[in-house]
Amino acid sequence: MTATTDLLPQLAQLRPLIERAQRRAAERGRPVLASLTVVLPGGAYSPLALIDQPDAFLWDQPSRGFSIAASGQAARIAAEGPSRFEETRLQLQRLLAEALIVRDGAPVASPIAYAGFAFDPQHPDNVAWFGFPDGAIVVPRLLLTLDGSQRLLTTNALVDADTDAAGVASDLISDASRALVTPAPRTGAEPPARLLDPGEDARVYWGESVLGLT
Repeated sequence: MTATTDLLPQLAQLRPLIERAQRRAAERGRPVLASLTVVLPGGAYSPLALIDQPDAFLWDQPSRGFSIAASGQAARIAAEGPSRFEETRLQLQRLLAEALIVRDGAPVASPIAYAGFAFDPQHPDNVAWFGFPDGAIVVPRLLLTLDGSQRLLTTNALVDADTDAAGVASDLISDASRALVTPAPRTGAEPPARLLDPGEDARVYWGESVLGLT
């Protein structure tokens, strides 16, 4: 059984929400974030459900019963150089200030984004971080929040005047239905974990970079 089987009435809000964002984007001349957070029906949901999706992110604290799992990118904010913190903060504030946010019974202040920043943007690039900006904030397309007995699903879309509202809503619902499957009871041994190691040179470089900032 999928989570979206019981969520269809709630997720039906996506298309009209995106259409409202489309009108606002046309008025303001720039894309607008449309965000919908709903409470998941009872069931066991694994934060690993989204990890095999593109652009996945996981923050897991089993001792607290708290997990955040995300996939995809609805919006991405990047900046370079010493002003990276201020630039990304201002862009995120503007994005959220103009966003259309619906929380269907969910006690969430705003869409959750995740971020990463370079320790020292003036330091020469290292191959381990090739392609990463000095600072980046990502608002994911899908976000699963597990906090004690609370189970929340957030869908996000960056909408402009030409967005196909029906198509975007359908894609989000389809992605959620594939990802948020109530897991079957586990049997047998757990699959082996994989450690992504960039290599000895990258580890030494990272250690030296941290020491240089102390």
